Amino acid sequence: MAKPSAKRYALALYELALEGSTVDSWHGQLKSCEEILNNQEFAGFLLMPKVSLSKKMAVLSHILPDLDEMVGNLISLLVSRDSAGSISSIVTEYGRLLDEQNGLERAHVRSAVELDESSKKSLVDQISNIVGKKIELTAEVDPTIVGGLVARVGDKIIDGSIKTKLQGLRKSLVEASLGEES
Repeated sequence: MAKPSAKRYALALYELALEGSTVDSWHGQLKSCEEILNNQEFAGFLLMPKVSLSKKMAVLSHILPDLDEMVGNLISLLVSRDSAGSISSIVTEYGRLLDEQNGLERAHVRSAVELDESSKKSLVDQISNIVGKKIELTAEVDPTIVGGLVARVGDKIIDGSIKTKLQGLRKSLVEASLGEES
């Protein structure tokens, strides 16, 4: 979950981007900044107290020459407050706002076996009908769930895995056997 300050920064920048119709462009710029600021060597450079803020920003401007002024101002603010590490939370929140505007919900599915395209499409259609939004699906194979799948849509988790069903059955059997002993 994003820090309140990251949410405020993302919302402020997003609202400015809406005014200038630069929402998608700024999202791409923020992602580029995130990639650079999360680089260990560059992050170390930003933390050097002997290097002035203007020099740090000059290096960043050299790396990202097409950075919009407002995005650059946010990055400058983060760097000056030694908060460059919060860029990922800001990018995530900004992306969430963008998805919300576009009526898009992201779903992440873990399954025991790789899903074919028709299974993915079927899942997208079913989830879309449930949440009433367009769905962008990412899928990964997780053999530990034995069978079935686990889907995360927004802040909801739908667990249809065999592993969870077996754990539930085990718990029921243990409770039943304990009940017989009393």
